[in-house]
Amino acid sequence: FWENLNLLTSLLNIDLDRLYLIGISAGAFSALSLACSYPDMFAAITVSCGVAQEKSLRNIEQLPILSIGAVQEMYHNAGFKSLDRHMLGKNPDYHRIVLEDADDNTIFFIKYSQYIYDWLLKHTYRCPDKIALYTEKLLHGKSHWLQISEMDQNSHSACVEAKRLADGSFSIRCSGIHD
Repeated sequence: FWENLNLLTSLLNIDLDRLYLIGISAGAFSALSLACSYPDMFAAITVSCGVAQEKSLRNIEQLPILSIGAVQEMYHNAGFKSLDRHMLGKNPDYHRIVLEDADDNTIFFIKYSQYIYDWLLKHTYRCPDKIALYTEKLLHGKSHWLQISEMDQNSHSACVEAKRLADGSFSIRCSGIHD
């Protein structure tokens, strides 16, 4: 993904403040995973009919998200509702659309809706002032202004939570990090 993005940005005039993700079904899971791992890369995301694992949802509280779900859709409870539980009340830019009489097949065609593109284009990149970087075995060990370069030998995972304070300083909490 990143190699292709770097190639495209080197060849084309791409506004890096307007990178968006659209994911449907397994693509929604991938879009959420990318947004959580790299909150500094995207201006907004749209997800439909994907399973969201609540324990891995972090770093997206400041990211504009449009979540579209169908009550008759197979993963409505596991996906749409779990994202709702995590985002409602935490993210003022979280918007949801519930389609009462739609199913998986109907949602598949939603990606062609002009509404989605118009909604995405209203947003431009904003640098997050809070990042929780979680890594297992140093996979995805860097995100914008935060990087984990070494872990405790006995740790399977590491986490750094950093928040930029109003005075320009940082508040940092670490676990599983090598001293």
